Amino acid sequence: MIDGFTAARIDGLPEHLLEVQLTQTDPEPGEEAASLTVILAEGPPDPNALSYLIPRSVFEREHPVHVGALGHSDENLLYAMYELLEVMNADDVAVFLCEDAKIVEQVSKILLE
Repeated sequence: MIDGFTAARIDGLPEHLLEVQLTQTDPEPGEEAASLTVILAEGPPDPNALSYLIPRSVFEREHPVHVGALGHSDENLLYAMYELLEVMNADDVAVFLCEDAKIVEQVSKILLE
């Protein structure tokens, strides 16, 4: 779990992808809770891989898509995710290309447990 956010799995993308919506748990008074979307895909850390891993519909959403890579060389997966998430705005989408299924599983546990 990421501090300050609740996580909910979103269905609708192909089975090889995991989509999670993160919603702020404690917004400032008078503000609406911000949310971010995180999509996990198993694939190489190569921007060209996006064309065959991620459906076009993700990029046709109204909000910017940020892309990062996560792998076994990352000593702390949560910290590696924070590096991308902290520069995002409300409603943005983060796509993380994960080195293998083990990384996808570890990151999904971080997000959903």
